Amino acid sequence: MTAVARVRRRRYAGLGDQPVELRFVDMLLIIIATLVFVAVMLSVTSAFSAAPPAAAGPRIATTAPPTSLVGRDYRLTLAVLGGAGPIQWRLVSGSLPTGLRLAADGTVEGKPLRRADTVATVEVTDAGGRTDRRVLSFGSRRVAPDSSLPPVPPPPLRIPAPVSLLYAVKGREYRHAFSPDTGTAPFQWELRGKLPAGLAFGADGMLTGRPKHAGSSRFDMSITDAGGAKAQQSVVLVVEKGPKTRADRIWDWVKRIVRYAGLAVFAWLILFGFGGERIPGLLELLSTVAGGRRATRK
Repeated sequence: MTAVARVRRRRYAGLGDQPVELRFVDMLLIIIATLVFVAVMLSVTSAFSAAPPAAAGPRIATTAPPTSLVGRDYRLTLAVLGGAGPIQWRLVSGSLPTGLRLAADGTVEGKPLRRADTVATVEVTDAGGRTDRRVLSFGSRRVAPDSSLPPVPPPPLRIPAPVSLLYAVKGREYRHAFSPDTGTAPFQWELRGKLPAGLAFGADGMLTGRPKHAGSSRFDMSITDAGGAKAQQSVVLVVEKGPKTRADRIWDWVKRIVRYAGLAVFAWLILFGFGGERIPGLLELLSTVAGGRRATRK
């Protein structure tokens, strides 16, 4: 018997009563446990490093602007679904009735000077550069004298969609204007539910602020027009995580280094043992099993 064999025999004297097959099964269990641990760590790492889904591009929701009256104040806020704020509007082609103008926030306001029917193409652009266009028909009518024609009933109040999906980014300025498709101005909006922290809602239908936390929330909006007609709209607001700061990126690198260092230490302990000779490593066990088999054959 060689000197190496005698040292191994003394080191594992407590294991001498166990058959070689049993010790080999123990090593297989150690290998399986190691592989399972590595697979779980990789799954957790992938889950935490997954990027948030990209927000949908903007889509103009207003389809039929209410008719304006000559000589009377008119105000309409064009509605948009999706997109990441801030939202910018512009008139691409066509024209509005004389006296009306389109602001960058999507508000059409002014006082029509004459009766007219016009067609205008409007475009909306979000912070990511995504755009959407829609052709809208605008009309202005004169107020008929009391004795000439019977009064024309106002159009029924209608909202763009019963459920709206909006997107915002944590920590970034957000602005969204709610607006009906039809109805008699002025409109009065009311919030039912709780907004994400950092956002505020006004009676004119403007949702503004800077979201403080990422996540999704659901709330309801009710609108009442000048004629007393009412409608309701459900809103789902998704607040996405903003871009990482330099401190966040440094912290991510620190966590990654610690994670891989822990995996390296764990693999070292599995392969080379715990506490020196007290608990042998996988390589030492394999070497012992191989030596035992060679001694049995002799």
